[in-house]
Amino acid sequence: MNLDYFYVPPLPETLVSCISYMYADSFDYDILVKKITSDVGLTEKLFTVANSQYYSQGAVATSNLKQALTRIGVTSLLKILTSEYYNTVFKNTETDFFTLRDFNRHASYVSHLAVTLGEHLQVEDTNDLMIAGLFHDIGLLARSHCQNSLMQKIVHKCKENKIDFYSAEMLETLPTHDALGKQVANKWNLSDRVTFLIEHHHTPENQRPTTPDYGLHKELDILTFADTLAHRMKFGYNDYIRDTKVNQSFLDRLGLSLDIIAKKTQDTFKAVTALSF
Repeated sequence: MNLDYFYVPPLPETLVSCISYMYADSFDYDILVKKITSDVGLTEKLFTVANSQYYSQGAVATSNLKQALTRIGVTSLLKILTSEYYNTVFKNTETDFFTLRDFNRHASYVSHLAVTLGEHLQVEDTNDLMIAGLFHDIGLLARSHCQNSLMQKIVHKCKENKIDFYSAEMLETLPTHDALGKQVANKWNLSDRVTFLIEHHHTPENQRPTTPDYGLHKELDILTFADTLAHRMKFGYNDYIRDTKVNQSFLDRLGLSLDIIAKKTQDTFKAVTALSF
């Protein structure tokens, strides 16, 4: 199905640079400092986060931007840059309980939790998980941006029938937001792996496309699990109904214990809350 009628503005240069640095052999904070310095609002936000209790770890407050960036790390910087982009481009797309604040918190929680779970499960490179987590629901924003009246109808359907976005889209026989997300990911030139994760984060396991890349399917399991836990931990939307049950066999297959899950969700809560969305 051709979804080219969905127009989503390109990612800003600083955000694209940050994503590129994620995959680079070396990382130069000085380059990012030069790109960010001219944005007063963003700079103030970065200092607020860097000097928070979680990220400062009791250190003296800093007014040096490079030190602030080093303190919060590139992963948290990417979350902040993404939320700033969303808040700028999609500021007039909110519909009922579908708010940008909740969207940002949800995306950041999924991204952070997916990475921490991936690290525990020895995923070789968690960058794809991090980026896919941040953009996994971009299709919802694309629809709200381009077809706001239709998004309002979907939100109403969710509330009326106590169902989630994906189920409402299926009931309305619409392209689902993961399909829209794939289209956006392609326009933004995100990697094939990230695009796959975005496209299939709601695909039932028995309907996933066959691929010899076992690691990619493992990452998809981690992403979908992080998405489910985000809603269970109230990093979703108010008055939004989403099934958050997880089979024990799924956890056993991944090799996750309840103790590990509790620790990772607690750490993620602290990290995302400190970003002050």
